[in-house]
Amino acid sequence: MKKLSLMLICLALIIALLPPSAATAQGQPVIFGVIGATNSSTFRGVRLALEQVNQRGGVQLPDGQRVGVSPAVAEARTQEEVVAAISRLEQIGVAAIFGPDSPAFAQAIANRSPNGAPLFTAAVNSEVRVGASTNSFRSRAADSARMTALADMLIGNFGARRITLYQGTSSGAASAATALVVALAQRQTAATPVLQDPNAPVASAAQVVLQTQPDTVVAFGETAQLVELYQALREANFTGRFVTDQADNRAFINALGAAPLSGMVGVTNWLLSDTSPASTAFVAAYLEAFGEAPDGIAAAAYDAANAVLSAIPTAGTQSAALYAALQALPPQNAVQGTFEPSIGAGETTQNSIIFETNATGGGRLLARYKGGQRLPDQPNVAVQPTLIAPPPPPPVVQPTTPPLVVTATPAFVELTVLNDFVNVRYGPGLAYEPPIGRLPRGSKVQLLGANNNYTWFTFNFQGQLAWITGDAGIVSIFGNVRTLPVVPTPPTPTPLATATATPPPLPVEPDIVVVSAFLSQNPLKVSAPFSLTVTLRNQGGANAGQFAVAASFQGVFGAVIVPGLASQQQTTVVINYPGVPNVGSFKDAVVVDLNNEVNEGPAGEANNLFEIIYSVVP
Repeated sequence: MKKLSLMLICLALIIALLPPSAATAQGQPVIFGVIGATNSSTFRGVRLALEQVNQRGGVQLPDGQRVGVSPAVAEARTQEEVVAAISRLEQIGVAAIFGPDSPAFAQAIANRSPNGAPLFTAAVNSEVRVGASTNSFRSRAADSARMTALADMLIGNFGARRITLYQGTSSGAASAATALVVALAQRQTAATPVLQDPNAPVASAAQVVLQTQPDTVVAFGETAQLVELYQALREANFTGRFVTDQADNRAFINALGAAPLSGMVGVTNWLLSDTSPASTAFVAAYLEAFGEAPDGIAAAAYDAANAVLSAIPTAGTQSAALYAALQALPPQNAVQGTFEPSIGAGETTQNSIIFETNATGGGRLLARYKGGQRLPDQPNVAVQPTLIAPPPPPPVVQPTTPPLVVTATPAFVELTVLNDFVNVRYGPGLAYEPPIGRLPRGSKVQLLGANNNYTWFTFNFQGQLAWITGDAGIVSIFGNVRTLPVVPTPPTPTPLATATATPPPLPVEPDIVVVSAFLSQNPLKVSAPFSLTVTLRNQGGANAGQFAVAASFQGVFGAVIVPGLASQQQTTVVINYPGVPNVGSFKDAVVVDLNNEVNEGPAGEANNLFEIIYSVVP
């Protein structure tokens, strides 16, 4: 208890030194939130749209003012983290959110508030519900539209009569398979289903598929399952048609290795070889921006971001008005074809493409569909990209800033370590040798001050004022660093001829620390259930055995048991709470190794608390 009291006093003093968060200033950029990594297709599609509008002078608000647009990123790997990421993005005031795109995670939007920022998911799984009840849209054609197009091609063009349907264990396989069965039944054709037993090898399922003597095999499932199935069918000299919705997935194509690649049929929302003017211009701009080819998810994100940008001038960025304006948007010419949120029920496009792979795995467009109807064929000729003419001199717009990386709910200005580790020094520069410590990847600290050019920052490190680099390749910073006070620089030490920049050795004991901890919502509501997500890391040199992690909020106690944590490894746990009784602002702490089961040594025992500041509303 004494250790906890001292820590609370120390952190209270730190908080008092921090500047108040700055109010939103006129001309501040509009922020678009993305759930996913900064190298994801969704992020890149959104960012390309934002960069292009910034080059044209920014987005115009209803009052006629032009401002820049910037992306903010929140990574999430579970449904719980998706819910928390949406909450964090909305807390920083994003105009719209893009993602999650995996159907396994997109289910998390089912219970989100209908008053939240408009959200776009590229999940095609028809079980992922979108629409007004969740303020969400689907940015690619759903399985129902895609499979209707595929069924039409299989029956009308390929003359398939003995169709066997392989359903793997992926989260979207059942949705796609069900939609195709329905579409085939509407054409008086039945498919023979073969379901993958999760406890049996794919080769066994392949034998069952072959026993049905199909002329066409349609396969949905995990990438690895489809690779094994395809190879097993080829080894058995299957000469029929192989169809899958992953035929445009480079991970699938590349994993096939030396297997024959030509003749596979695929269904997708957009194809790289599409030569429509909008598509050609998009590919050229994407290649120039990122040095690699886009995929269908990038195209969907680009279309969705442009739709939001076109709605902001009349609706602004308030969630309700912007969502209503998006619903009323007239059809727009887009990379995928026609982008029209006015379809209703959260659907924005019904465009699908059927294609066939060539000998090297590339796609040759066979037919375009919209709403189950085949569109007239277009001449497959190269089209020059549409070039954006230089605009007239625009009003002064804030320059495009690097994307915000939102990984926790920061109280002020927060820094996150991206490298394996970063050295902590007693002055702002590499000359301040030796380092006084280091922070591992994922560590988060609140910044207290900066040097005069805002390249190094101060923070509280084990009770002393320490310095850390602001190099964007090593760390990520969320918040306005210009609100930090300039801190006097310590005298530069006299360099030693034999000085080396070797990191300090790891302690011989385990050292368990909290990397991050955040509540599922902040502010909390009185008596409403909530959860605490805690990421832990063993930064010591020895493995840790079983230990407990606990936290009390207004006396409401919760804890979990961690069975063990290896050296230099981290894990995430979730503690659930039934609610708290009182309204107001509060400060509590997460306690690591509650029962002192792990011998962490003096230094390790001193860092077992992590402060959480939160508020509670009625």
